[in-house]
Amino acid sequence: MYNNIGNIYIQLGDDENALKYLHHALDIHLKGTVSTHTNLAATYANLGNVYSRRKELKKALEVLEKALEIDTQKFGNNHESLALAHYNVSAVYKEMNDLPRAVHNLETALRILLRSQAGENHVDISKLQFNLEVMQFTLDNNKKGLRITEKPLQNKLKILPKNHEEFADTYLLLAKIYNNKKDMINASKFMEKAIEVARIAILPKDNWKFESFQLNMDLLQNSQCDDGLGC
Repeated sequence: MYNNIGNIYIQLGDDENALKYLHHALDIHLKGTVSTHTNLAATYANLGNVYSRRKELKKALEVLEKALEIDTQKFGNNHESLALAHYNVSAVYKEMNDLPRAVHNLETALRILLRSQAGENHVDISKLQFNLEVMQFTLDNNKKGLRITEKPLQNKLKILPKNHEEFADTYLLLAKIYNNKKDMINASKFMEKAIEVARIAILPKDNWKFESFQLNMDLLQNSQCDDGLGC
């Protein structure tokens, strides 16, 4: 009950009351159940989400890893419920700028999702793949980032309109990866696709977002000029 009330306060954005009720729930679970109880893992996960939102990252990581450990003991390493647990841990590591651990957990989440029945949900898979490709790009792993980027693009092309705004971000990332590889032909091709989709899908409804997107494009083009390429 306390966990459910804490969840309601999470939805309301009231972190103080959420923490109060979640700690009540945690005390009850620790006194009255074994350490592998699923409800205990859920309480740890909810606490982790609140701590993460409050930027208390060490506390968030501690409880999220406890949730992951409990679920792993109960369900094994490849149960689909672990995909979310690994994703939550990955998000905290990313906030802590520990990208290798963030990538490891996100790759694990993606692998579990692809093997499970939930793997039929192409939207969830595409989102995980896009987050993973951004991290690989940040780590300057262009070859792996390029391979990962192409997978969600193919998934999105199957289920989304060709001018959906998600394609703008994917095309821009591909342009950046090819730019880093000094492949200016493909970099320019994906820059043109990115701005074309952005004009159709973003500009009419969010001028500020379009300007932000355009700024990213300008920075990419300027980097080519600075390198004496593509100008």
